Amino acid sequence: MGFDVSLLLHEAEQNIHESIRPFLAKEVIEEIKAAGRCFALENYTASGFHTLRGLEVVMGDYYKQASGKDREFRSWYDYIEAFKELEAEKNEIKPKYPSPKVSAMLDRMRQLDRNPLMHPRDSLDEMSADTLFKLGIVTITELAKDMRDMIGQPELKLIANTEATAS
Repeated sequence: MGFDVSLLLHEAEQNIHESIRPFLAKEVIEEIKAAGRCFALENYTASGFHTLRGLEVVMGDYYKQASGKDREFRSWYDYIEAFKELEAEKNEIKPKYPSPKVSAMLDRMRQLDRNPLMHPRDSLDEMSADTLFKLGIVTITELAKDMRDMIGQPELKLIANTEATAS
């Protein structure tokens, strides 16, 4: 479905933009790698599980970054409700985060992807796993971009090859 099998097997994290990866925990990268391997080996439901696990790690990190608190949640619903509570508390210090876009994206995934996949009779076919993997990457990226912005690095400068050769 548009993926290079070797990349999925060995470097699935390359599907996450290089400017975002530094803002993701090691566990997230490992889950995306596992999701890629499972997808390449046609273990589509397992790929979906790993994609969602990686996203859940990012959700915890996002909450900590937006609230300044480290807290465990029992469900995605609890995360989303906590994000909505933080949105309602916006003030001059944190006027932008968490963004309503993030809550909406996560709630959509919770209802249509995550909750159904947790049932033992539900499984993913190739197309569903492909969609979920891509949607997971997009959502992880949105959360990571917000976390990057929260710490005051709206743009991470990439070193151009011309700079490297000039020195």
